[in-house]
Parts: sequence; structure tokens; C-alpha cells
Amino acid sequence: MAHLNEFVGPEIESSAERIVARVDARFDHVYSLFDGVFARLDRIDTELLAVKAALRRVESRLDSLECRMTSVESELGAIRKHQPVVMGMHLHKVGVTDILRG
Repeated sequence: MAHLNEFVGPEIESSAERIVARVDARFDHVYSLFDGVFARLDRIDTELLAVKAALRRVESRLDSLECRMTSVESELGAIRKHQPVVMGMHLHKVGVTDILRG
């Protein structure tokens, strides 16, 4: 049995080293693929942060525009409410009401 171990031992050891080297090479390839995925995820995360910041700016501007629109609508409502009075005063000043009556 000792003779068999002397003859087969180095051969088994050599085969095991070759298998380990192939497995290591495959794992190195897998690790490099994961590195690529992680780099892409980092880039996507950075882009997501930029998009969120831009969206916050758009929302802020939209809120500002909404406030301004509400103010304009309010002022327009007040103008429409007083429009007949203003038009009557204008017509009276130019004498149109007298012409229309007469």
C-alpha cells in the first residue's frame, strides 16, 4: 500500500492542483462580472439621486406656479366681479349712457 501511495499520491495532488486552478479562474471571472454589476448599480444609484433632485426642483417650481395661478385667478375673479361697475363708469364718462337713453 505504501508503494501505491508513492506512485498515485503525486498524480492525485497534481490533478487536484489543476482542478483548483480551473475553479479559481472561473471564480475570478465571476468576481469580475460582479464588479461590473456593482459599478453599474453605483452609476444607476448616482443617476437616481440626480433625477430625484431634479424632480424636487420641478415640484418646487410647480408649487410656485400653482400659487401664482391661484393669485391670478383670484385677481381675475375680482376684476370680473367689478367689471359691470367699471364699464358703467367708463360709459358714463364718455356720455354713451346719455346717447343710449336718448
